[in-house]
Amino acid sequence: MEPDAFLTFTERAAVFFSEHKNLLIGAVVGIVAVAAAVAGFSYSRNANTLKMETLLFEMEKAKAGEDMKAALGEMTAKLEQLDKGTYRIRGLLMVASTEYDEGNFDNALKIYQEVLDASAPETLNHFVALQGQGYSNLSRQEYDKAIEAFRSIIDRSKDYPLFDIYSGLVRSYEGKKDTENALLILHEMESRFKDHPQSKWVDRRIKKLTPGV
Repeated sequence: MEPDAFLTFTERAAVFFSEHKNLLIGAVVGIVAVAAAVAGFSYSRNANTLKMETLLFEMEKAKAGEDMKAALGEMTAKLEQLDKGTYRIRGLLMVASTEYDEGNFDNALKIYQEVLDASAPETLNHFVALQGQGYSNLSRQEYDKAIEAFRSIIDRSKDYPLFDIYSGLVRSYEGKKDTENALLILHEMESRFKDHPQSKWVDRRIKKLTPGV
């Protein structure tokens, strides 16, 4: 009578386990440890993401308040708790725009420069910071610096919203009393943004700057 194949296999497996018990237990423990580490890393990452997003939300909430001096203090304190990289860049842009809204153009410029230094060229955050620099310099009547920032965006951007960039460029040339270049940009806008919701602004500006119209 042939021995039962299943029993024979089972017996061989028992002998193998007995001879290699320590190795097998070590392997199982290692697999469990790796799985636990992966799960722990995933939990830690998700917890950190929640913490960063909560800080950014609290900064937005502070910005919506009425006391901007207090809001800037609170936002700056929370900014220092944000991780370097994308979260800090988002926080910096929030603080910079608040400084700009409050007329603190020098502070805004410094923060926008920090974003430019920390962000990769051709990224959204980089162009937002360039736009912020352009408008901050326009407000400081540093027209050439503003023109440089606006033109940099126009020349390099592929899909960044450009209407406000062109209008900033127009205002910069107007500030320099350079009506010729202002009109050149306006006529380019007339063609490029004819279906834009603010296209009437372009028409009014052209009439204002064109002699005899």
